[in-house]
This record gives sequence, C-alpha cells and structure tokens, in this order.
Amino acid sequence: VTSAGTAGLTGHGMDSRSLDWLAARDIDGSGFVARRVNRRLLGTADLVVGLEQEHVDACLRIRPVGLNRTFRLHQVAAWSRTGALDALNTSAAGTSGVLSALAEARHQLPPVSGDHPDPVGYTSVADYGQVLDGIAADIRTLAHLLGGASR
Repeated sequence: VTSAGTAGLTGHGMDSRSLDWLAARDIDGSGFVARRVNRRLLGTADLVVGLEQEHVDACLRIRPVGLNRTFRLHQVAAWSRTGALDALNTSAAGTSGVLSALAEARHQLPPVSGDHPDPVGYTSVADYGQVLDGIAADIRTLAHLLGGASR
C-alpha cells in the first residue's frame, strides 16, 4: 500500500491535525512525505483508490487504461458492506481474485453516491476528526475485502 496525491505539496509532511488523530490511535505518521501520483505509480498499482471522484478522474486522465482498477474509496466500501460484491467470482487466490472480479463486474454493480470530503478544508478539529473517522472505517472495510484485516 502506498499513497500519492493528485494535488498538494510534494515533499511535505502530514497535516498536524492528521498526525494528532493518528497519534491518538497509537499510529506514528511522522515519517509520511507527500508525493504526486504519476504514470509510473499508476502503471504498477493493482488497485487505485481515490477519496473523491475528482481524484479518480485525475488518475484516469494520467493513465486511462487503469479504468478497471480505479475506484472511489466509499464506492468499494459501500459495495462490500451492502453485500453487492458477495456474488462476484473471487475464487482466484487472495487479493488478485477480488480485484479481477471487481474489474469484471464494475458496470453491473449499483451506483454509490457520496464521497468523503477532503478534511483539509475543515477548521473545526472535531469536524476534521469526523471526516477521518469515516475514511478510516472505509479503509478497514477495504482491507477486510482484500483479506488484510478484520472489520
């Protein structure tokens, strides 16, 4: 798992509010360094997950052939939580089976509205934390789907 943004300041650390949120959960984010998504990163990714539709769109402008493996975080998490992915043929081993089935079925899955807002624009620490809580819940669901963690 790696991270890259479609905007922002390359080479900079994480927002202090995010660092505080992570620290409250015994996670050290101090080593994080921001970078921009690029053609090479997208070409080697098994799955590309954007926070908002505009992130997905930016990645697809850079590498349109990645359509079948590029999704919104909330979209995949909602499909998993509602059981929409249960009927997919994921008999192939592990993560590759899930990703392959997801790519094949993407146009048959129900539309999912809503994205996580970018927390950076929030001035209230409580609101900022609520956005991060929602993102974290969807990341846990995605990790569970890919066989990496429990819900």
